[in-house]
Order: sequence, then C-alpha cells, then structure tokens
Amino acid sequence: MPKFCISPRGRFFVQLLLLAAFAFTAALSCAQESGAPAGDDPAVTMFPHSETASYWISAQDNIISQWHPAFFAKYSGANSLRPKAENAVSNVFTLYTGYSFHRNTEFFLDIESASGGGLSDALGLAGFTNLDVVRSPDLGSKPYLARALVR
Repeated sequence: MPKFCISPRGRFFVQLLLLAAFAFTAALSCAQESGAPAGDDPAVTMFPHSETASYWISAQDNIISQWHPAFFAKYSGANSLRPKAENAVSNVFTLYTGYSFHRNTEFFLDIESASGGGLSDALGLAGFTNLDVVRSPDLGSKPYLARALVR
C-alpha cells in the first residue's frame, strides 16, 4: 500500500487553507447570528467587561508563523535573508491592566512575555517581515514589565 507523504511546504498550505476556512466559517456564523446592523455589534471578547468597574484586565497573544522556500542568491552575508528553506514561529503575550483611582487619575501596567524567533535571526528583510521579533535578544520568555503609565 502506498504511503501518503506531504512536504513541509504542502503542510503549510494545508494549514493555511484550514485556517482560512475556519475564519470564513466563524465570520459567516457571527453574521448570521447577529440581527443588528454591523455598526451596532458589541465588541467581541472572551470575557465581558464591566462598563462601571474601576479596573481593567485584558490580554493579547500574537503568534506569527513564517516560512520561505529555498532560493538562489548571488550574495549572502551575515545579515542577509538565508537562501536555504527555513521556518520560524514567534509569540508575544501581553497582559494589560488598568485601574482608575479617581475620575482624573488612571494607572496602567502591561506585562509581556516574548518567545520564539524570526527567519534568519530576524536580520535585514527578515526583521522587517516580523516586527515582533525585532526586540532585545535578552528578553526571552520570562515575563517583563512592558509599559507603566499614570494618566
């Protein structure tokens, strides 16, 4: 019996197709469930947010997957996009918090964790295509203070 094999490039396109189908199905489902015009839809969140609470907690997770095939390059240097096929995944998770002490005073604190990497160590063109990895190489996945603000 023949063995079914799929190349990494083929797997990437199958994953991309499945993701597009899922996104289309989810968007279609949301559009059909909503009887109100699109401008009147409430914000889509995993957890409802209070309109009257003095605190705010939310999060965001950016996961970027990249791949490129092998290509011919007349020149390759230390800071060039590497001509061999490669893939990379980066992840930046941010926890946003805020607290209103008074109607005129608010405090915001954001904690982040960055992991993974970019194509060709995110140098040159590879850094431009994934700005999440253009950061201090010392950060690592250990959570760090990203922003603090008093307004």
